[in-house]
Amino acid sequence: NAQNDKVSINDTGLGFTYHGTGTRSVTQSHTFNGRFSVSYVTGAHQLKMGLFVMTDLGSHKTYSNRGPLDAGGLPVSYTFLNGVPTGLTQYASPLGTKITSRDYGLFVQDQWRVKRLTVNVGLRYDQIIERAAKTYLDGGVLIGPRLFDKVDNVPNWKDVNPRVGVAYDLFGDGKTALKFGVNRYVIAATIGVATTFAPANSTVSSTTRSWVDANRNFLPDCNLINTAIDGECGPMANANFGKLVVTTNPDPDWITGWGKRGYNWQMSVSIDRELMRGVAVNAGYFRTWYGNFTVTDNLAVTPADYDPYCITAPVDPRLPSNISGQQICGLYDIKPSKFGQVNNLVTLAKDYGKPTEVYNGADVNFAIRLANGATLSGGWNVGTSIQTGVSAGGRPNRGPTTASWWIRRSSCITAMFGTRISIG
Repeated sequence: NAQNDKVSINDTGLGFTYHGTGTRSVTQSHTFNGRFSVSYVTGAHQLKMGLFVMTDLGSHKTYSNRGPLDAGGLPVSYTFLNGVPTGLTQYASPLGTKITSRDYGLFVQDQWRVKRLTVNVGLRYDQIIERAAKTYLDGGVLIGPRLFDKVDNVPNWKDVNPRVGVAYDLFGDGKTALKFGVNRYVIAATIGVATTFAPANSTVSSTTRSWVDANRNFLPDCNLINTAIDGECGPMANANFGKLVVTTNPDPDWITGWGKRGYNWQMSVSIDRELMRGVAVNAGYFRTWYGNFTVTDNLAVTPADYDPYCITAPVDPRLPSNISGQQICGLYDIKPSKFGQVNNLVTLAKDYGKPTEVYNGADVNFAIRLANGATLSGGWNVGTSIQTGVSAGGRPNRGPTTASWWIRRSSCITAMFGTRISIG
């Protein structure tokens, strides 16, 4: 049974973890949403303007066995092999961040109806600003108190997103409508980006070291603050334990500015038809494509820092003749002098290639109004989503194909049936 005031033990020989809960986290989030709008309607013309505001304050703290020392609260976890201690991991506990974000959306949309044609046009201004607040963390058993400075504008993105929709009464009888729409949207964001680049999250929060329990008391008789060999413990695997070591930074040209936020365009063409009283069918084609993919580039190494090597495939009749027992080359390994060197830059992927992600799909749906207010409706969809390039790894993916039917009465679903076929 795992307990909060006990050290977590992972026995690699027995294949399970027991005794303590290990790391525990406390996360708080406070979100405020507001929407304000005003409309002007006159005959065939409708004008609407509005403002959307969302703010988020999030805090996160992580503790590792924070109980008193005499209760087993040392911020460590143990590694055993069939009940025998072989190593430990020590933690810079506690850790935590405070992140704030402000998301704004200012929009205007206009609708005109001219005879059988209805046109909707709109424009939306979106801005998101995230910030890692100044954070003070109390000292722990293995680390002193820490103060992390604030980091503003991670990110500060601004976008202008157009929306266009057209509907046309094909025969003028109100029973058949052709529809077309094309809209741009930005990805949802709250505090995720600022959390990634918060200074507190750049702390070397843990390190491993070997441990030989010579006196069999199942306690590491050593000074865990000492980075070198001490008592029963070997040296720290990472001598920067507890220190602020920034290895990942945002590209200044990406983290702020216009049109840098991830986005997608959605386009649709559809037709609605009332076949008879109470029976309607809809069919449409939908296309979605995405942009502003990102990559993480380790600037500390270049292609010249990797050495090519070959391996010899085993002789096996199940392998093709041109592989069995032959050398397989084109493999690369980093030079020992560059191993472990990290200086990551997060930036837009367009400078490294041309990643794409596109969805194409078709839908067919129907609705039948039954007696006593019940509705029978269902539909079928087939679609293909293909990802290529430096971000997606060039792997195509198709699917899924779905079909479903349901009976609805008022606002309650009383029966539902469905099938799902994935093609990949």
